[in-house]
Amino acid sequence: MKLASPRLALAGCAALLCTTTTTAASSSPSAGTLALHLSKRDINGAASPQARGIVAFSSSSSDDTPSPFLLPRSIAARSIDDPLDHGVFPHLHPRQSVSESLFDVLRWSAGGAYYVNISVGTPGQLQTVILDTGSSDLYLDARNATSCARDDNCRGGTFDASASSTTRIIIPKGVEGSFNTTFGDGSTASGPYISDTVQIGNLAVSNVQMGLALNVNSTTGYAIGLMGVGYSLNEASTKYVYSNFPEVLVASGAIGSRLYSVFLNDISAGSGTILFGGIDTSRYTGDLVTLDILPDTVASSLVYHNQVEIIDQFIVAVTAISTDINGKKTSILSGGAADGTNGALEVLLDTGSAAWSVPPRVFDAIAATIPSLASDGTLPCSVQNNAGTMTVRFAGKKDIVVPIKELIAPIYNATTGRQYRNRNGEGICLFMVSPQEQGRGQFLTLGDAVLRSM
Repeated sequence: MKLASPRLALAGCAALLCTTTTTAASSSPSAGTLALHLSKRDINGAASPQARGIVAFSSSSSDDTPSPFLLPRSIAARSIDDPLDHGVFPHLHPRQSVSESLFDVLRWSAGGAYYVNISVGTPGQLQTVILDTGSSDLYLDARNATSCARDDNCRGGTFDASASSTTRIIIPKGVEGSFNTTFGDGSTASGPYISDTVQIGNLAVSNVQMGLALNVNSTTGYAIGLMGVGYSLNEASTKYVYSNFPEVLVASGAIGSRLYSVFLNDISAGSGTILFGGIDTSRYTGDLVTLDILPDTVASSLVYHNQVEIIDQFIVAVTAISTDINGKKTSILSGGAADGTNGALEVLLDTGSAAWSVPPRVFDAIAATIPSLASDGTLPCSVQNNAGTMTVRFAGKKDIVVPIKELIAPIYNATTGRQYRNRNGEGICLFMVSPQEQGRGQFLTLGDAVLRSM
């Protein structure tokens, strides 16, 4: 089957849609869709009724039939070992709902994160994982991982494979192709690939492949599992490509396509949603504008110079940036092209990251417009009251207006959980745009600070 270019679509003032499938999107949650609650807490642990953004993703093909994989296997220098290839098909099981108790995540890391509760195994073991569009594996921290010896080190819970009657080892630890991943902050996780039953909301699906992290090294001081919902070609295995969680939902018949949408509230809100298999049009305004997803340059032994361009992540072009603060409008970046050239910024849409990383020259220009911003990126939390905005243009087609308050997050002492304060007793916050060098052909992450407004 010939594959079309994956697409991303933007809607009016509070919506972003990433779409990579030609299957018609649902206008609201209905048959063939699965709506799930995401968790986020403000500094008081209270939820807010305000709502701001939606992000929807899927994968594109030239027909209306979801294919098992996103790209031909010949493009990736990896062979295939997938439970579906061995006649092990996912099955749906009616089970009890999983508790949606939440953690006060802003106290764990600046800017917080978005979590979803799932149950894994038989009997089910409750796990809290970060929803991550920037990675592709579901993985859990193992009960016997050394780093999880203290309960507060693995805050999302741990999984005891020996206590589940439905756990199956797919690729043992240390064998080529086993789970082994490194994140942008330097954190690592590795171990075997297993399969087991996963319950999410009221839906239980068996034979879901996932990583089990026996070795965890977190630069934040604590570890927590992830639900990676990106392209399967971006999975952590160095040898195999398998059907990840969105693809298993399709194969099980739970949803009709790999399309999914993520709805994020504003920074003070306590919840959001992910909708697998459809788009809830009540969550955004305006019309959708379709953009192309840009290719990623990866290593491959199949081509000269050992590099090949493939579509394996949600990478798009930011072609212009401007600010409007205290009545002063400033152009930060302009003239970028939709293909990522002419000074455009190639960014990864990443719900697993809190901040937006930009080149130092872009950061310096933005920072010059932000009141009271110190050289270390901190500022008084009172700046959240500023009515200013930053406008981000995607692929030269769509402007997303981000309130400055969405880019400012409180900072907490990781040990005491108390917010840092200055000499005047005012809370100290962190500006959620940060400088990072960008090498040739590399992309930077665009996280929740901006995604909330999309």
